This record gives sequence, C-alpha cells and structure tokens, in this order.
Amino acid sequence: MVVTLQFMRSMKQIYTLLWKKRSAKVRANGRIQKIVTSAGWLDQCPDGLPSMDFIEIEPEELPPSQWDAAVQEKRQQVLAERIKHF
Repeated sequence: MVVTLQFMRSMKQIYTLLWKKRSAKVRANGRIQKIVTSAGWLDQCPDGLPSMDFIEIEPEELPPSQWDAAVQEKRQQVLAERIKHF
C-alpha cells in the first residue's frame, strides 16, 4: 500500500483542525468552570445536604375512564400549592 504525500498532508490538516477545535472546547470549559467556581456555586452548602425523606407511594387502581379526572384533580392540587407559595 502506497500512501501518497498529498493524502498524508490532507490527514495532517484534518487532525490539526480537530485538535484546534478540541483545544478550544477545553479552554471554554475551563473558563466556564472558573466563572462557576468564583461565583460560589460549587461551594459546600452551610446547612448541609437537604434531607431526602421519601414516602411510600401506594398506587391507585383506577379504570382508564377515571384516569383523566384523577390527573386533572392532582394537577389542580399541585398548581394550588405552587400559587400558595408565591
């Protein structure tokens, strides 16, 4: 297999272009990390981690015709709770 000089040059150009793009992405990620770190977003929370108390959810057995009404009712409850906190 004979590799031509032109082919080798084109491969070098492709790899050079890919390397430049990769380097630009790495530099951009570094700048973003510096901004986020200096803003304090990665600091430890002074109150500690929030508690994750999960409750057991009991599924309801409903016929398909009643699912829409049940979903709408739950949606209204969630929206009412959100509005209460505004």
